[in-house]
Amino acid sequence: MVNALAARGVRCTVLLYNRHGVDPAAAVAVIRRHWPGLKADIGFVDEEISGYDMCVASSWETAHVLARRSVGPMHRFYFVQDYEPYFYPRGSLYSLAEDSYRFGFTHIALGPMVAAEIRRHTAAEALVVPFGCDATTYARHEGGTRDGVAVFARRDAERRGAVLAGLALLEVHRRRPDVILRTFGGPDPGWEVPHEHVGVLQPAELNNLYNRSSAGLVLSFTNVSLVPGEMLRAGLIPVVNDDPLVRPCLDDPRVKWARPTPIGLADAICQAIDHAAGQAGPAAAEAAREVTWATTEEAVAELMLHRVRGPHNRRRSESGEQRCRI
Repeated sequence: MVNALAARGVRCTVLLYNRHGVDPAAAVAVIRRHWPGLKADIGFVDEEISGYDMCVASSWETAHVLARRSVGPMHRFYFVQDYEPYFYPRGSLYSLAEDSYRFGFTHIALGPMVAAEIRRHTAAEALVVPFGCDATTYARHEGGTRDGVAVFARRDAERRGAVLAGLALLEVHRRRPDVILRTFGGPDPGWEVPHEHVGVLQPAELNNLYNRSSAGLVLSFTNVSLVPGEMLRAGLIPVVNDDPLVRPCLDDPRVKWARPTPIGLADAICQAIDHAAGQAGPAAAEAAREVTWATTEEAVAELMLHRVRGPHNRRRSESGEQRCRI
């Protein structure tokens, strides 16, 4: 999203809120190492945030920082990727996260589920941009054998439903003891059910895992995960916890929506395995999802620049290109 703005002539800065006293040079080095193509300066939040034409909060914590420290006539946006109160039990952090939608920022919601929950709980509105997918890395391989279930397992994040997934896979193993269960995405979840843990993979390695699996399991309870879209591009049928608000975010007939209980998930996983076994080719013959991240980038950039082109900022380059700072 940052690079999409930079490509449109916006001077971008990533501001880090250093509340724990991390070595600034080390923090910058981490970003430059893992996002080498980032076209932005990197700075740190001062007592005041000023001198920008627009500023974007990227989580509920940074929304509080932006609300408290930003000064001057800048446009304040909030790029909302999950309904973040659901990260916590009902209590202090839940309430603070929910309150971040009442600050009067312009909300840009990734998918309709987040926008619907913001409206339902706080009456605030949000502009919706679509989920994308990496169409370059993730693709279906022709030929090859598919076996086993690829399971996105993040035990460090309750919203990923790891305990529920482990119980469901115990039932799958009881019914289909020969099916290989492969977990990825974080540390070994430590489930009782026999499984092969492959850890955190590079994107190309992950695409290979999808292409040699007969079914996938991805749970996410605060917004749809990006993983089902990747699986679909690789010809793998994902099993996803059902939620009427999430279905529009992943509008693909191949997805198996399952009741989020151990038996409901196990039923859907076994159905996906049987479906893959009955296919002449890998998993499914339908076309993969066509929405790429370029679609999302364009939507985000155009929404933001449309606001900035109002009366508060009319600065442009001689070529007519928008010149502003984010």
